[in-house]
Amino acid sequence: MKKNQILFFLIIIIVYSSCAPRHIERRPSPRNQKKIVQKSFERIKKIEKENRDFRLRKLFYPIKAYIGTPYKFGGDTRRGMDCSGFVYKVFQESFKMKLPHNASQQFSRSTRISTSDLRLGDLVFFSINRNGSIGHVGIYLGSNYFAHASTNYGVIVSSLKEKYYQSRYVGAGRVLF
Repeated sequence: MKKNQILFFLIIIIVYSSCAPRHIERRPSPRNQKKIVQKSFERIKKIEKENRDFRLRKLFYPIKAYIGTPYKFGGDTRRGMDCSGFVYKVFQESFKMKLPHNASQQFSRSTRISTSDLRLGDLVFFSINRNGSIGHVGIYLGSNYFAHASTNYGVIVSSLKEKYYQSRYVGAGRVLF
């Protein structure tokens, strides 16, 4: 009996260690979190002033409303949302458009465009895992910035020029015509 118990615990340890994250994510300090959220608001204000397309400007209202929302896998509410849930909610609220709540499916539903043709409202896609599949999505704002739900900071605005996103960028797609 004791041999079976040891074997059982050994199997549990192996199973759980294979599911463990490869790296430990650090949660930002509240002070750092506040700085990043504030910087996101500043970026949006600047970009919003530069944008002249009144039809697409309605994207800014829900994006600004969600800035600072914490990350929650599978979420799509103010209590927490993931990247595809964020995109789903913004397009639903701005244009009554139903997009899938899945980054890979959003990629499939969009029309491929080149990075040089990006405009407000286009989706930008990233591969964040080792197999190269689409695992992250954001909404392009202009001036190389995009809004997205980051696992560490929640909904924020980041630059496509950041090394992390440059190295994981897969492409862009348009769902608005």
